[in-house]
Amino acid sequence: MGFGDVKLAALIGAFLGWEQMLVSIAFAVVAGAVIGVLAVATGRGNKLAFAPYLALGAFFALLWGGTVLHAYLNLLGV
Repeated sequence: MGFGDVKLAALIGAFLGWEQMLVSIAFAVVAGAVIGVLAVATGRGNKLAFAPYLALGAFFALLWGGTVLHAYLNLLGV
């Protein structure tokens, strides 16, 4: 992650809140890992920017973050 990714993550956290920010980062990491593994496996590249995945994670967190967070906390028994 570069400093631009940190700034984008801070902006996402300011809009969504810190709980949704964690969900957003989790979505971004999973999406980036899946696309990165596919890109390396097909030989299409080995350098990927992380900002698009942060934006995608923020979109998913905005739509389904509350549901995912609630389900995760219920799973933990909190």
